[in-house]
Amino acid sequence: MTEFTTTSGMSVKVAKKLRAHISEERRPAVIKWLRDNKHADLIKNVVSVNFGVGEDENARKLLGQLRESHGMQSAQKEEVNTTTLKSLLVALMEEGVHVPLDLFGASEHKVAVVKPVKVKKKVARKSRK
Repeated sequence: MTEFTTTSGMSVKVAKKLRAHISEERRPAVIKWLRDNKHADLIKNVVSVNFGVGEDENARKLLGQLRESHGMQSAQKEEVNTTTLKSLLVALMEEGVHVPLDLFGASEHKVAVVKPVKVKKKVARKSRK
């Protein structure tokens, strides 16, 4: 039973929810799994460069040239949006695809959504004289 109404009229619905968290430790394995399973489009490549005070011109040059010859420190990081990942995992699981939930730090939970009885408001009517 996933949905029912109590004798007092309260609506109760039980739904599956999925939570996922990619730890830094598991990130490389998650990225590999997504690529190996044709879901690389979820991977976002983030490149950042740090500039100090007074290096605005250098920043403009680098943006224009996009090369490393300036000797600036940069970092590259592959990221996956958690909401998009959860949507993919739910869709795959609904299709019957085996998904290694532990790899994604994911777990399924059942959540009960309870809605109170709707009370009809009485509308005050103007009396006629």
